[in-house]
Amino acid sequence: MFTPPTGGLSSAAIAALTELLAAGFAAGDELVVNDVSASQVKKVQAQNLLDALLRVAAAGVAVRYDTATNTIRFVNATTDASSVAPSASVARVAITTDRSGTPTTWYFFRGRLYLPGNSAGPEIVMADPGGSEAGGFQGDGIGRVIGNGYTGFWASHAARAWVGPAALGMRSDHVIGWGAATNPSATLDTALARAAAKVVGLTDGSSGGGTLRSVPLTPAQITAGQNDYAPGVARFYRLSTDAARTITGLSVSQVDGQECELWNVGGNNIVLAHQSASSTAANRFICTGAADITLAADEIALLRYDGTTSRWRVRKV
Repeated sequence: MFTPPTGGLSSAAIAALTELLAAGFAAGDELVVNDVSASQVKKVQAQNLLDALLRVAAAGVAVRYDTATNTIRFVNATTDASSVAPSASVARVAITTDRSGTPTTWYFFRGRLYLPGNSAGPEIVMADPGGSEAGGFQGDGIGRVIGNGYTGFWASHAARAWVGPAALGMRSDHVIGWGAATNPSATLDTALARAAAKVVGLTDGSSGGGTLRSVPLTPAQITAGQNDYAPGVARFYRLSTDAARTITGLSVSQVDGQECELWNVGGNNIVLAHQSASSTAANRFICTGAADITLAADEIALLRYDGTTSRWRVRKV
């Protein structure tokens, strides 16, 4: 229901509306309005008369429901916003918001939403009904996904990173790094970098080197001979026995190229049996010299798994 403004419509307005209604405005017709107050002529093409009047009132921009495709479309003058280039000089659809007293505008071009880049820029925020922010996207010229006050992803034109269907990728001259501070722009002191094709380097975040750490595993003391010994997965094993004991194989879900070390931290000998049939074939040892290796107190054996032969290749360090 239409309610006229206080004082009623002017005779000129009534005459104009009467003329429009009599014209039988149909979908696709063009409405031309001579706006003498703005010294310009406004043209719109619309689905119906009300649609046309709304677009003229909104300076040529309106929302149109397309019955053919059952979609809501933003339209400017006679051109859909989805078909124009992202330029301030052409027709566009804009939504202006106000954050902390600073008006910002989001633009729609060709089905895309463009966010302005500034420190007080808009945010897409996920929040519960009570208003507690759970996360979102902040468009501040860099671009970041935020969650509970922390930045979870940081990307820029100078440091591109992306998530693909099966991998996290980045430029070859950038690193995965860590620093002492929680700020992702802080100085790094540890980093993984691409040293060359198929080569990963560990650095101090700059040109210096780094090192690796793996927590040793200390299984229960061995009190009997071990076939298919399964202490758990680790890089370093601290082994001890109650007497001289023999291990005929190691089962730790090994894969090709996997490495580990056995440390004898006890006072009794530990024997690693060469190609012993007492263990499953894929868990057996191939020892240097094709002979059993005996680890005395404080001695170490280095093991590397060979997926081609399905054996541990073992040598005493």
